[in-house]
Amino acid sequence: MTNERKGGWLAGTALAAVSVVVSFVTCELIYRAYVNRQYQWSVDSFRSESWRIVPGSPLIFRLPANHDGKARLLLVDEYVPYRTNADGFRDPERGKKDAAVPRVLVLGDSYTFGWGVADGEPYPQRAEALLRSHGAAAEVLNAGVPGYNTEQESFLLAELMPEYKPDMVVVGYAMNDAEPQGNVPQPPAVTYRYAWAWMWEDCRELIMRNLAGQRSWSSPAKLAPGSDYVLGFAPDSHKWRESKAALEDIAAACRRARVPLLVLILPDFTRRFDSSYPHGMIHGCVSRWCHELGNEVVDLMPTFAGQDHRSFMISMDGHPNTGAHEIIGRVLALRIVAALHLTAAASARP
Repeated sequence: MTNERKGGWLAGTALAAVSVVVSFVTCELIYRAYVNRQYQWSVDSFRSESWRIVPGSPLIFRLPANHDGKARLLLVDEYVPYRTNADGFRDPERGKKDAAVPRVLVLGDSYTFGWGVADGEPYPQRAEALLRSHGAAAEVLNAGVPGYNTEQESFLLAELMPEYKPDMVVVGYAMNDAEPQGNVPQPPAVTYRYAWAWMWEDCRELIMRNLAGQRSWSSPAKLAPGSDYVLGFAPDSHKWRESKAALEDIAAACRRARVPLLVLILPDFTRRFDSSYPHGMIHGCVSRWCHELGNEVVDLMPTFAGQDHRSFMISMDGHPNTGAHEIIGRVLALRIVAALHLTAAASARP
């Protein structure tokens, strides 16, 4: 091949490669515009009394303030009423912090919120009632938001720490806390955070689900809610990596504020509390990480182990019932006594 022909072949190959790249980039940009438009359409058409989308906020959504809501049980057409305060939490109006009254801020999802149980029955409220009944005038604030994951809880803490000035922070860690939220339309920037090409990842899912016959296959580069929570804790999972980072941020915020942090690991009440329980690996991962961070962690699985899980869950729903919240509240009250040195309550041992 002469130098002239070789040069022409190289030029043609380079031009073809550039054309392919330009075409792919153009298609990717068009596809991203389409996905963003579909998301905006979903937001514009979203109608819910329970959730309020917050555009541009890392929280993604909030609970409406001063709201009389109804928590629908998952498998039946039954509703349990609840009331939110001026800050959008299922908690009494607190007002300015009294320096003489210890304040505990509890973060979490629907377990902490108390989905399916009456006002006053979620475990943060039960812990406060127990403490007060034994002479400790402590406040235990319930900032649980159904659907929140650990990352959202870390952003919420950053917002609430200077406002509420807690003397202690508690995180109620549930088995799906590494999963992305699924209550409202999720911003594409969150879903495709780790995807270098949105179009390629969606094409992979179509191919795997329709041609390979793996109906439940999901792209590992996309942050999308899944039903198998253990998969989110694989060593290469972005989900557990983000949850770990969020726990680290929460721990760092507590260290800066010089307040103790407690992580309560809440078991899955829809599963049997015996050797068949499938989420032991999640309990282990969270416990080890909390120990590495140097903060206190209490795994509640041993508290319920060997008992009939059905006696602690809301029938036809799966969330913890009043009895479960009472037990969790008792454990939390004891930990608060120990962490904040509440001698009046400690002598009575709630």
